[in-house]
Amino acid sequence: MRDVGHFEYLRDLEAQLRKTTHNDDERRLFIVTGPDRVDSWALPIDGGVASETLERLLQEAASRGKIKRRIPVNEVLRDDAVRAAYKEVSSRPQLQPALQKAMAAVEKYGF
Repeated sequence: MRDVGHFEYLRDLEAQLRKTTHNDDERRLFIVTGPDRVDSWALPIDGGVASETLERLLQEAASRGKIKRRIPVNEVLRDDAVRAAYKEVSSRPQLQPALQKAMAAVEKYGF
């Protein structure tokens, strides 16, 4: 994903996905805005959700009264399939050049 060569595809994909969302605000928001920022997009390399981030969001929602109680992250995060998929895809020899580019961005930006 963090390859400028994928910009057009990502822009089209995002546009299609945003057309089908049920959230009106999400229809107007766009993340894929320019090829010059592709390598710095704050997207996890494995496609998963960081448990620390989800835990923080759950705590904030509870403290603001958006949810009735503080929910432990392990009650809502089910990421076994994502982890397995990343392991399988990232081990493919033909994807190693793309993986190395993505890993360089992780080293540079920390995500």
